Amino acid sequence: MTNTISFIYDPHPVLINRYNNMSTSRKIFYKIGKLVGKTKRFLQKPEVKISAILSYWGLETVVCAVAVASIASNTVIAATILLYIYGTYALFSALSALV
Repeated sequence: MTNTISFIYDPHPVLINRYNNMSTSRKIFYKIGKLVGKTKRFLQKPEVKISAILSYWGLETVVCAVAVASIASNTVIAATILLYIYGTYALFSALSALV
């Protein structure tokens, strides 16, 4: 009778193929591969790309609002707003290309 416990305590194993009976590692790698495939298919959906672009734009809007609120110079505020408008235009152009 051969089991894995005797294999662990056997100093000179007769068969090296006893490792093939250990199915837990294959199950783990199968589950990891399946999860990676599901994640890859999920990230390739256009809805995910659109939501990522919109979340980036939202974060950029918050950063721009904080920058405008903390800047004292009118020239720098105008430059920040112009840069924000240009970035918004570029992002929504990319968004329309995805849709």
